[in-house]
Amino acid sequence: MATIYVSTTGSDSGSGASGSPVKSITKAAQLAQAGDTVLVAAGTYKGTVSIATNGTASGQITFKPVDGAKVVIDGAGTPANTDLVVISGDYITFQGFEVVNATRTGIGLWGSHDSKVLDNNVHDSFRAGIYAGYSSPGVSYNNVIDGNEVWRNVKENMSRTWSGGWAQGISLAMSDNSTISNNNVYDNWGEGVGAMFTKGAKITGNTVYDSYSVGVYLDNAQDAVVQYNTVSHSYDTAFYRGGKPAAGIQICNENGDRMLPSSGIVITNNVLAGVGDVHYSTYGANTGLINSTISPNTVQSSPIPAPTPGPTPTPTPTPGDDPVVAADDSYGATEDVVLSVDATKGVLANDSAPDGGKAAVAGTFATAQGGSVKLNADGSFVYTPKANFFGTDSFSYTAKDTDGDTDTGTVTFKVADVVDTTPTPTPTPTPSPRPTTTKTINGTTSANDLMGTSGNDLIDGKSGNDTLWGMNGSDVLIGGSGKDTFVFASAGSNALKLGSNNVDVVVDFNPADDTIQLGDAVFTKLAAGSLSSSAFVTGTKALDSSDRIIYNKQTGDLSYDADGTGSTAAVKFAVIENKAALTAADFYII
Repeated sequence: MATIYVSTTGSDSGSGASGSPVKSITKAAQLAQAGDTVLVAAGTYKGTVSIATNGTASGQITFKPVDGAKVVIDGAGTPANTDLVVISGDYITFQGFEVVNATRTGIGLWGSHDSKVLDNNVHDSFRAGIYAGYSSPGVSYNNVIDGNEVWRNVKENMSRTWSGGWAQGISLAMSDNSTISNNNVYDNWGEGVGAMFTKGAKITGNTVYDSYSVGVYLDNAQDAVVQYNTVSHSYDTAFYRGGKPAAGIQICNENGDRMLPSSGIVITNNVLAGVGDVHYSTYGANTGLINSTISPNTVQSSPIPAPTPGPTPTPTPTPGDDPVVAADDSYGATEDVVLSVDATKGVLANDSAPDGGKAAVAGTFATAQGGSVKLNADGSFVYTPKANFFGTDSFSYTAKDTDGDTDTGTVTFKVADVVDTTPTPTPTPTPSPRPTTTKTINGTTSANDLMGTSGNDLIDGKSGNDTLWGMNGSDVLIGGSGKDTFVFASAGSNALKLGSNNVDVVVDFNPADDTIQLGDAVFTKLAAGSLSSSAFVTGTKALDSSDRIIYNKQTGDLSYDADGTGSTAAVKFAVIENKAALTAADFYII
């Protein structure tokens, strides 16, 4: 499980180590193996990207920017009809990039399965923004497209003169059991989101607005589930079709290479605002709609959000139900400062759901002023204002209860202005002192398995591929040269106990070679196998409920948080003395 580095100043003859980065993401993909992470430095990368390497079920290959870096993949100047990012490998995670100016598709999962496209900003593609599929069934499946912002795509139809055949903002085509979730999809000159010739598609929690054609399009999409989406129109005439907004959700059976009669489809708990309703169109093969559920959904004539927030109308509940009520909220924020709000003060705190099960439709949403909100199901959220913005900002969310009743609330932020001054340099954190050790355990030039005592030990692996177990006590661990493994786990009857008197110092961790292993009997909220990227966070504290391993790269402190943003405090268990650039790929759960 290595880390491969990419930089605009690198060379594709480099090794990919931190001191010898490669220049292209394609070259990094050729070097990557199952379980590896490719970290891309800030900058604009011109030209196409090809990822053909396979990960495994237990070793996803992850491509993402280094912490805080803005990485742009720009297709300007590539030949016409060229896909910009092509992922043909399996078990790939592609996360956090801006993909722009594709002369065909922005990001394409072509014949890939069990891959993820997460948190990207994809815009100004000639055809589709994000696509997952293949030319025949059984090759592309189990893919996830989540948390992306997809806008100004399908530019092939900007003239709005086509009668059909345009692409979609996000598209599944013969990609069975794949998911499109929590995306923000808008200003596209085709359908917003679609599934074609595909079984078992899940389209959930998306915000789709200002699509020239249908908001959500199901064409031969057998057993599709479409839930908790908001499909709307701002009445921007640049995206009108036939002089008005297009349909909200449409089901049909066009003629094609894989005919799947429209059956087993579930369309519930969606909000359709200022667009057409849910309907089946009889053109094409016209196989009909059978054994499907289309209820309840909210259909209203006004767009979301309304220009001036007002009282939210109470929806008509299902007979015998008590309606859920989403009350409007207001928060103070500060220019250029991220606002984190926990569940006790979140958007659900003043909402009511007499039938129980109150929850928010989670996802990442754009605000009225171009900021972003990451909303969790428990109502907690993180608001990131647009750079240098101050004033009033807002977004809308949907609350639901166990019976499926929904209501929409508006959240308003009052962002205070901050006078720009010359920043005071941040003081360098005082490093944690090494513990005083009473026993030294040395390795040899061979591979050694070195286990500490219950006291404070200094364990030095020397050369060779060593495994170092500090066990209890505050130990100093030196891997030395070679590919070393630092283990924080119980061993037989020797149970490891986390606490302030058991914080080990790892002197020389090398992400290119070394690994940290964590025992699931000690770190009980971690599942065996590779550490999920969603369970790892860089900073001083957990940012959401899924964060478990927290790495403060300023101090090197490594902590475990059993409940993320919950009430249980994080426990420091190690200090990475050389402050190496750790990622989730450096950890393995045993």
